[in-house]
Amino acid sequence: MRVFWSALLLASVLLTEPVWSAEMRVLRVVTEATNPPFEFKDEQGSLVGFDLDLLEAMARAGNFTIELAEVPFAQILPMLLAGDADVGAAGFFITTARKEQVAFSEQYIRGGLTAAIGPIYVDSIQSARDLEGKNICVHTASLAEQLAKSIKRAQVLSKDTNEEVAQSFNDGECAVAINERLVMLYHIKTGTLQDAVLLPDLLSHHELGFALREDDKALKELIDGSLEQIRKDGTYSEIFNKWFSVDVQENRVHIKNDADTDDRAVAE
Repeated sequence: MRVFWSALLLASVLLTEPVWSAEMRVLRVVTEATNPPFEFKDEQGSLVGFDLDLLEAMARAGNFTIELAEVPFAQILPMLLAGDADVGAAGFFITTARKEQVAFSEQYIRGGLTAAIGPIYVDSIQSARDLEGKNICVHTASLAEQLAKSIKRAQVLSKDTNEEVAQSFNDGECAVAINERLVMLYHIKTGTLQDAVLLPDLLSHHELGFALREDDKALKELIDGSLEQIRKDGTYSEIFNKWFSVDVQENRVHIKNDADTDDRAVAE
């Protein structure tokens, strides 16, 4: 597979006038641009999102630069394993199985999987137990796919992108779609996911992190150190509040400006 790399040197980086050094490290970051609000393409076709804003800020703090490439989600971990990339930024849940293949940064947000229910199934699907035997749409190679396949008698329809999951849900191909709750809320807010009702309880709880080459300890130190620095100086909070609304007292989060829903997901 041919990969096209581009430098991630956006205005927010340049305006801070960082002190570039001859020793500045270049990190090859791979992402999949169908995972809003974490990474996706805006109306101008530019890659944007929470993860990418974090990486920009971390690059300033850690004095490194980023070359960014967009690839299918299923190719990200294999590229790290082959040494063809350094960092995977795709809203990765940190799981035991994945940690056996690659390393992960410290968590940057806590979330979990939820189920979106089609309007004609709202009365018959009230809990996770009611998902048994249903048609379920998921993103291929994802934790949602693994969970769906563990549900008794479920018919799992795996799609290559989150947009395809949403389209299949909207077309009535599946009764249920499973994904990360913040992604679901974003799709509901923007109308990508139509007439969906979320189950009140998360199907799973997980921490999200950047996937890293397992054989590069210095890389993990650089990423973790940069993340810690932007937490301390308040930059992380600014980025978080750009994309999400936060109830500090409850330590809870929902999509920014999403006034039409009370659904919440756990935040860092």
